[in-house]
Order: sequence, then structure tokens, then C-alpha cells
Amino acid sequence: MNQSDMTQHNENWMRDLPLFLKMKPLTHLFIPGSHQSFSDLLNKKLPIAIDVPKVLRFVDSPWTRRTIERWGRCQELNVTDQLRLGIRYFDVRVAFLPGECEQSLDIFLLHGLYGRPIKEVLNEMYTFIIDHPEEILILDINHFYNFNDELHRKFLGQLEHLFNELRITDSLDKLITMDPMLICSVLILLVFMAIGCIQIYKLFLKENRNIRRVNLNELAAQRNNNRQQQQAARALVGGRHAGGVRRRNVAAAGDASGSDSGGEESEIKLPGKVGKKKLAKLRAKEERKQAREAEEEERAIKRQLEEERAEKRRKREEEEEEKERQKELEEKRRLEEEKRKEQEEYEKLKKGFTVEEQGCDVDISEDTTNLLKEFVEYIQKVKVVSMEELAGQFHMRTTDVIDRLKNLLADGMLTGVIDDRGKFIFVTEDEMKAIVTFVKQRGRVSVDDLVDYSNKLINMDPQHVTLQCS
Repeated sequence: MNQSDMTQHNENWMRDLPLFLKMKPLTHLFIPGSHQSFSDLLNKKLPIAIDVPKVLRFVDSPWTRRTIERWGRCQELNVTDQLRLGIRYFDVRVAFLPGECEQSLDIFLLHGLYGRPIKEVLNEMYTFIIDHPEEILILDINHFYNFNDELHRKFLGQLEHLFNELRITDSLDKLITMDPMLICSVLILLVFMAIGCIQIYKLFLKENRNIRRVNLNELAAQRNNNRQQQQAARALVGGRHAGGVRRRNVAAAGDASGSDSGGEESEIKLPGKVGKKKLAKLRAKEERKQAREAEEEERAIKRQLEEERAEKRRKREEEEEEKERQKELEEKRRLEEEKRKEQEEYEKLKKGFTVEEQGCDVDISEDTTNLLKEFVEYIQKVKVVSMEELAGQFHMRTTDVIDRLKNLLADGMLTGVIDDRGKFIFVTEDEMKAIVTFVKQRGRVSVDDLVDYSNKLINMDPQHVTLQCS
């Protein structure tokens, strides 16, 4: 799409919007706009604009203006081209240029450098909205330089005269929608702060007049007081020189007494005639002093509040630590109490135990060979026997039975294994040889296969045995 097609398509985009969008307030719509909208033409022949820092204005030169002109030009298109491409929001800065427009009261656009008079731009906007009656334009004038009360009123009058009934008032700007039946003949919205600026400027002038009136009254009273002091001094001493010295002493004494005692702290007592500039400097100095005192007082209050918060935080942390210690002590006491109760219950249960039978220690020295033979034969016939069963059969302690089995296995009198259940399994030499042969034949054997084959080879059936411990 070339620029001409784009211009034709966007020139009346507000008119072509769907009805449901036209019914929405403007505050709910995204409207295309441009920044520093009319900075396409900046005049390098005029001085550097007032919105530039003083340092650059001080070193004003053609080279500086060319640099600022490249920086300050935010737009390449003029106002008519922007309007045809669909731009509907414009923000600008304006200034009164002394020496250039004092007679005509022309207001200039600016951004780094001064541009065209704003009335030329307003005329182009007026021509556009006359040709496109369903478009709404928003003009945001957000900076005023070198303006006073008269210029604000003149400028506002120019806007009202040019646009007449095409301007949306401040009371309606939040209710305006895109619906033609609602906006009627309202075609341009001026976000213009001139009225507010005028009111602020009037308040500023009124405040200055009040301050000057108070200063003049105080100055007149001070002069009257000084005149009375000088007359009193001349009456006390004769001669011009003595009178002058005495007047200075009396004035100094009066000033010191006035500063030490009566009056408010903000009152400044000065002898003799004081100029407006001097009085303004003294008042500014006094205001700075009061501001410093107020800041120091505020810092002291903040410091005190911070210390109080820190103290509360420290106390809260100490309370939490104390609660943690108490909780740990209670937990420790509880565990000790549980342990004590368990010990008491164990002692009670221990007292209730009774031993009905006792094993008898075998006298190894008497007939040891016969007992050992009977012990081995019993195991060989039973095949699988528990340690407790052997201990009961031969009237021995279980530990002695385990030790004897280990000794017999070490001596080779018995062959077998003790499992994790406390049972001894007797395996004959033939059975062990058969297992070895099986492993050699199979080569690599899993544990499950070995267990299955061992269960087949080893005879687990016990023979009927009746032995008597001698």
C-alpha cells in the first residue's frame, strides 16, 4: 500500500468505525498521536528556545543551532500530512518570543528551537475539520513559556474565536463518544490548561501583593521606630558627631533587645533604611533557616520513631526466644517424665517375671566323649534343629550350644549351616559333593536354581530320635 492509498484509507477512519466503537467514550479508545507534533519546521535563524538549558543558550552559535535542530525535530511530516494519515492526538509546547511578536502577540511553537506561529497550525487544523466533520482532534498544549495573565487571556480568546462552537468544554470531555448523534457539532477537543494556569497565576499575583503589603507595613513601622530612637539619641547628647555615635549605639541596642525578647521569630528587626532586595534576601535567609530547623525536627522525630520501632522489635524477638526456650524445657521435661515412667513400668514387669526351670551346665570333665557323640548323632538324625531345642535337650545354655556347634564345624565333625532363624541344617558330605558336581556341570548357576537343586539333594526328613541327657 503506497502513501496515497494509506492517506485515503486513514483520512476518515473515525467516520468509518463500527457503531459499537463510536458509542464508547474517548477515554476507552486508543487514538494515534505524535510527540512534539509540529516540530517539522524549526527556524535556525531565531535564538535557541527557552526550553533548552541555559548553558546551551549561553553558547548560542550556528553550529549549536544546527545540532539542536537535528535533535529537536521529532516529526518529518507537517500537520496536514499527519491529519491525512490518521493522527488525531497532538502535543505541543508554546512560548511568547519577546522582540519578535510583541506587537502581534503571536505565540510560537518550540522544541529546542522556535518553530512556526501556532495560529498557522490552528488554521490548518480548522480547515481539516471543516472538510472532515466526523473527525475529532485532540490538541494537548502542555508547556507555556514567557506567559503572563494577559497572554493567557489573549491566547484563549484566539482559540475561542477560531473554533467558536467546535470546542469541547472541560465539563463534557469525559462524556464524549464517537457517536455523531451525541457529539452533534463538537468536532475538536482542546486539552487546554490556560484557564487553570490563569487561576494559578492570579493566586500567585495576589499572594505577591499581600507579601509586598505586609513588607511595606513592617518597613514603615521599622522606620518610625528608628526615627524615634534617633530623636531620643539627639536629645540626650549634643553635637553632630556624638549624636551619630549615640544613634548607632541606641539602634544596635534596640536591635539586640528586639531580637532577644518580644515579637515572633519570623520578624526581622533592622535599623535604618533597608532596600527591597536586602529585605527579600533577609527573609529568604530566615525562611531557609526555618526550613532547616523544620527538617532537623522532622529527622529527629523520624529517628525517635525508628528507635521506638527497633526497641519494640528487639523486645518481640526476646519474647519469642524466651518462648522457644520455655518450649524446649517443657519438651525436655516431658521426655524425661516419659522415660521415667517407662523405666518404672519395666521394673514392675521385671518383678512379675518368674523362672520355673533352669538349665544345667554339663560337666565337660565327666563322660565328655559320650555327650559329644550323642550331640553329633542327634543333629545328624534330626537334620534341622533349633538352638533352643538343643539347649533344652542337652540341658545347656543357648550360647553354649552355639559355641559347641561352631567348634564342631571347625573340627569337621559336623557339616552344615546356621541360618538367620537360629536353626542348624545338617548336610552330609555326599550331599555337599553332589552340590559341587552340579555347580561344576552347570557352570554359572543362579541363587534360585541352586536353592531348588539343594532342596532336591538334601534330605530334610528327620529320623525318629530319642536321646536322654546323661
